Amino acid sequence: MAPRRAALAMLFAAFSVIPGSAAADDHWYGWQTLVADGAALGVGVGASALGSRTGVNLGIVALASYLITAPVIHAEHGNYERSAGSLAMRLAAPALGYGIGYGIGAWIGEDRWGRPASGTGGAFGVLGGIALAVALDSAVLAYEPRAAATPRVLAFAGSF
Repeated sequence: MAPRRAALAMLFAAFSVIPGSAAADDHWYGWQTLVADGAALGVGVGASALGSRTGVNLGIVALASYLITAPVIHAEHGNYERSAGSLAMRLAAPALGYGIGYGIGAWIGEDRWGRPASGTGGAFGVLGGIALAVALDSAVLAYEPRAAATPRVLAFAGSF
């Protein structure tokens, strides 16, 4: 029961830093987080295709990239609160998805081959949580206010 409470607490912490809405003049940099997550996905797919010790190592790299790159991108844009929220959401959403998927799988019982469906449900829940975290991160958190334009003044001054 305690892991569920921790996952929910991290998810609520992640959503506590999400702004109400982006202003019309805000700058969206979500494409940067999407590129980073796409690279992590590519490394993860490659790792699963290898299936050896190298594959395991690449899987660790893909997981670390998923967890770290988007929060670093937010921090680079000066959004430190959103960086922390991104990390919390990227940890909590897959954990919560696992719990939901596992519960649905346990409720179903067995799959058509007689195996418990809870493990498969948990795996699909993790994938759904990752997809949700990536989508919310790029669509909601990846905004920064545009810098106010400084007025340009041309002045002439004489010297005496």
